Parts: sequence; C-alpha cells; structure tokens
Amino acid sequence: METKFIYSGFASITHLNTRKEGPEDAKELAVDLKFKTEASKAVFQFFDPYIDTVLYDPGTGAVRNAKLGPITFDYELEHYAFQVLERMFSGAKVKKFALQPIDGHRVELAFQISFNPVGEDVALLAEFLQNDIEIKVFPIDGELYFN
Repeated sequence: METKFIYSGFASITHLNTRKEGPEDAKELAVDLKFKTEASKAVFQFFDPYIDTVLYDPGTGAVRNAKLGPITFDYELEHYAFQVLERMFSGAKVKKFALQPIDGHRVELAFQISFNPVGEDVALLAEFLQNDIEIKVFPIDGELYFN
C-alpha cells in the first residue's frame, strides 16, 4: 500500500516568498510558505520505514548521534491541499523536507508548500510569520496522519 504524507497540527511559518509564474501573457501569483513544527518519529514512516531505528535509542528515545544535522528529502508532492487560517487551498505542492531528530522520539520537521493564492491571502499569511498556527496538509486522496 502506498503511503501519503499528511500533517495536522501547529506549525510556524518561517518564510514567505511571492513571485509571478507562468507564460508571459498569463502570469499568476505564486507563494512559497516554509513551515517548521515538531512531530512524533512516526513522520519518518513516509520517508523510510526503518530510519528511526538507527536514529534513536529504543529504550530512552534519545538521539543516538547528537551531532547529526537535519536529514533532507527531495520529494516533491503534487496534488495536495492545505488548510491554514480557516482558508483551504488546493493544487499545492509540498517539498523541501528536512527532519531533525530530537530526544524523546520526536522530530523537528520543516517543509515548503507552494501554491497560487487568491485575494488578500498573502497579506493575511504575512501577518502570521513566525507564529504557531494550526495547519492541515493532505493529498487530495490522502490516507495517513502524523502529528
């Protein structure tokens, strides 16, 4: 069974970038949002079902190598939707994953969502830079849930 990346919980917007993309005669506004959050080690299951077994001491949950930096994954997931600040966006791409193991079988998770906003969405999102906000990220036909 193929797994899908899904996240639901609080995350901080760490970066907001806007740009115009598309053909010269039909450029559309596009936004990249970078999020950072903390999740259980279960999030590793999407990337590799066994990686957590080498990262954590099974008895204590401590990270085995404290000098280990973030582990990055080059996945680019298309056909995603996400909900933030009571707004729903579809047609999003989720990419640029970075997972930093932390003690207690936890993970600092960072990822980027790219999408086309409407109306005053960019201004609203900019107001919440560096704040923890509730988000939901899921494929249009999603099935797994990490928090």
